[in-house]
Amino acid sequence: MSHTGTRSRTLSRSRRLAAAIAATLAVTAGSMAAAPAATATTHAAPATTTATTADAVPAFPLNSEIISAGATGYLSKSSSGQYHWTRAADGTSTAMAPQTPILGAVSDILVTTVGDRVLRLTDMAPSGATPVDLDLKTLTDGTHTAFGAVGTTILTSVTTPTGAVQLHLVAPGANGTVTDHAVTGLPTGAASFTLASAIPGTALIGYKAGGTTWFAVIDPATNTATETYPAPQSTSDSPSAAISATHVAWVENTTGRYGERLVDVVVTNRKTSESRRFSVDGKSVGVRVGLTGDWVTFGEDATDPVSDRAPYVARPLTAASTSD
Repeated sequence: MSHTGTRSRTLSRSRRLAAAIAATLAVTAGSMAAAPAATATTHAAPATTTATTADAVPAFPLNSEIISAGATGYLSKSSSGQYHWTRAADGTSTAMAPQTPILGAVSDILVTTVGDRVLRLTDMAPSGATPVDLDLKTLTDGTHTAFGAVGTTILTSVTTPTGAVQLHLVAPGANGTVTDHAVTGLPTGAASFTLASAIPGTALIGYKAGGTTWFAVIDPATNTATETYPAPQSTSDSPSAAISATHVAWVENTTGRYGERLVDVVVTNRKTSESRRFSVDGKSVGVRVGLTGDWVTFGEDATDPVSDRAPYVARPLTAASTSD
């Protein structure tokens, strides 16, 4: 009896399963990956495209981390700085222009710099619209520096003519215009903005104010910071943070009873403000944290060459205990 039909169905299921796992990991890891620190200086046009065969399992780019994930694919960055966009449906991987930092989060839209503070928004979905360019120099309220993107909304740090620093949200408007809104709800003196994590329609930013690191939940629909969380013991060697519909999480350095260095993952319920702490090996650096459903995941950066790094673990957020 021939097993060809059974084999084809098995491979097809395996391919779909692999694609689903890749997409799920992309969403989870997207919350765990730090946002790119700068925008590009050249256009990130596709350089090459490598498609998988009909029965091949979608391959994940080697030595890479997931930067962002959207509805149809995910963006990864290799240790050498090469970006790839991989389609979740069939594993087709498109190499972007090398050495080009790309902004984007929880979306198929990627943002690159194509000129002096000129941004290009490119929809990588198969049915994506024509790319749109935004010239930040047309904005007269200060000097805008883009540091993150959530869909078509660009987060910019703005230095005003008086020298003040503000957080703004910029997006394409009607008839080629650019919309520009200052974010309210942040304290005076807030600066050093970073995009820490995002979910559709919401951004989690990090910032400094009063000598302390804070995280704030930003609602692009209302241009407001709706929640703020102090992280007085946050660590520069593990700046990872994450957000979900119900929780925010970040990494802190603490000191043990005998003065030893400890590392904790802090998870706070967005509704009740109740916080829980999960212990990580005190020698750990580059700890990444992620949130998915009712779970928190954390571990050391897998791209770190040290062989004894703390493995990734998952802990439930519904357990009765308040620490781990």
